Amino acid sequence: MLGYVNISITRLLIMAVTDFDNRKGLDFPIVDSDIHTAYRTEAIREKIASHLEEPYKTQLTRETINYGAYPRDSFNKEPVDTGDDTGPSVVRGPDDVQESLVDDMGIDVAILNSLQKLDVIPSTERATREMRAINDVFIEHFLDGNKNFYGLLMISTQRPEAAAEEIDRLAGEDQIVGGLILNGPSAKPLGHEQYDIIYEAAEDNNLPMAFHTSAIGYALNRKFPFLFNDMENYAGLHTLSHPYANMATLTSLIMDGTVEKFPDLDFVFLEQDLGIVPLMMQRMNREAMEKAHDLPLLQKSPEEYLRERFYFGTQPLPEPQDIRHARSLIDIVGPDNLLFATDHPHPDFDEPEWVANKYFGHLDTEDQAKVFGGNAADVFGIDI
Repeated sequence: MLGYVNISITRLLIMAVTDFDNRKGLDFPIVDSDIHTAYRTEAIREKIASHLEEPYKTQLTRETINYGAYPRDSFNKEPVDTGDDTGPSVVRGPDDVQESLVDDMGIDVAILNSLQKLDVIPSTERATREMRAINDVFIEHFLDGNKNFYGLLMISTQRPEAAAEEIDRLAGEDQIVGGLILNGPSAKPLGHEQYDIIYEAAEDNNLPMAFHTSAIGYALNRKFPFLFNDMENYAGLHTLSHPYANMATLTSLIMDGTVEKFPDLDFVFLEQDLGIVPLMMQRMNREAMEKAHDLPLLQKSPEEYLRERFYFGTQPLPEPQDIRHARSLIDIVGPDNLLFATDHPHPDFDEPEWVANKYFGHLDTEDQAKVFGGNAADVFGIDI
């Protein structure tokens, strides 16, 4: 076990000190589909507060996120782990993205998100107001005037009508290319009909809907299957939270018929763990075959929906002891459904050259180009 841990640490150290600027033969555009911006720095919080009225302004500036059982000196769980604006894992603004990803790693197009845990806020009104303020600051501070930077709107599901209005309000912004829902602490499975108005707005505005998990969002969620905060350590929580949340959302979107109700809407999953895709695809196929009477909305097999309209971020890639198993998993999911993602600035980010050499070297150049940029260009409607 110690040796395996040392392998992981060695990987991080190598990535930290290696110069990736030349991209070593990656002769196609690279799109990073999952970059997290920081909103717990004092400067950004003040910007958001300036868009809020009292008492929401004071609530925002005074509040810190409670991580419950997991101490701050555990594995870095957030783009900002100290509450201030220092440290290597902070995306304070577009210059940080330019330096770390564009200049150092050769990323051509950056797709940013804010990933705020709005749905764990008890007050629906406050969550709705913060959603609007965060999106305004996101556009003003991180996107405006920055060529080849695009963004996903942060969508709170607590008040679906307000979420739909938010999509309508900002979909026309040139650099907005999708919406993003935190798929841990929602009140209902995200394929429930109460969220149809959100998907309708996204489809009407020709924007894909992305889903991203938060381990802390699950730690604060006191619903099925059990209180994740009861795990003995953060590693266990992080192991379970991301796959579970995405399995639940993927299943609900397909089996509850969202895919059929909104036939022109694409779905993007980020930081989901690729291992869940063949597992759920095959299991849903079996259930749909045996219980077709229970799924009156479906006109195709779950696998057909998935392969036609679902996209999955590559990060975090699996770490089997035999790399051939990871490559087989990639082949099962297929190069047409994968989006390269770094998960920057988390310490476990995946750098493009390292990913290409270790995981995708068995693919031909055409398929690699799809994974590293072509698919993202198609689903997000951007030029590369």
